[in-house]
Amino acid sequence: MIYFNTLFRKNKIVLYFITIIITTSVKSQTSFNTNNNYYNWFDNIIGVENTEINNGIVYKEKYKTIDGNHKFYSTSKFINGNITYHKQPFFNIKMKYDIYEDEIIIKLPNQSSFSIIQLIKDKVDTFSINNHKFINISKSEEIFYNEEISGFYEISFQSKKITLLKKHKKERKQRIGNFVYSQFKDNSSYYIFYDLKYYKINSKNKLLKLFPSLKKNIVSFYSSKKQQLKSDPDLFMVNLTKHLNILLKNPETKH
Repeated sequence: MIYFNTLFRKNKIVLYFITIIITTSVKSQTSFNTNNNYYNWFDNIIGVENTEINNGIVYKEKYKTIDGNHKFYSTSKFINGNITYHKQPFFNIKMKYDIYEDEIIIKLPNQSSFSIIQLIKDKVDTFSINNHKFINISKSEEIFYNEEISGFYEISFQSKKITLLKKHKKERKQRIGNFVYSQFKDNSSYYIFYDLKYYKINSKNKLLKLFPSLKKNIVSFYSSKKQQLKSDPDLFMVNLTKHLNILLKNPETKH
């Protein structure tokens, strides 16, 4: 079942704001000092469930799990996040990111309780959870790059020279106990966006091939950060990319 909604917030916000200007005091108007406030104000008035974000598929869980194991990013509970959907920003939306299916699930209030909706993936541009930002790389972009990638990717580090992306992924295995259940295991990977191309970085050798002139620096970094690589690979990759960014900004560096 698909929910369709034709309410366009940008136009309606202008109309509502004109009404507010006419009917309220100058003091109350000063609270609308950012775009975020305009959207939040509008959604609070009409109900976020009556906007474009209520356009998706009714969500039903497919897999049973045990012992707190789950297929979602960070937590299986709904938490507040921000999302750009249908080219429009929404704030403080109850949501979770299904890593296994690579889909966004949201919870919206309705007249009786809540609606659980799987958003239309192609219409999700960006989203953020716990201050971690994700972008949607569409399949149409693949022809421009050397790696065939698509879907949601976390921006771990970003600069003008180089960007580090993390592809969160989980594998599923079916288990049999008192009943049939699923077990999910992390299998994430890292990508570097450099010189208008995506490169999957799953080893030191891949990085050396990408930046042969920086071989000495890369080998030295890996050698000095062995423990960090084992204990916190995310932090290691961020620090490594920051190090590369400094080297790449040096005009004497050949790459």
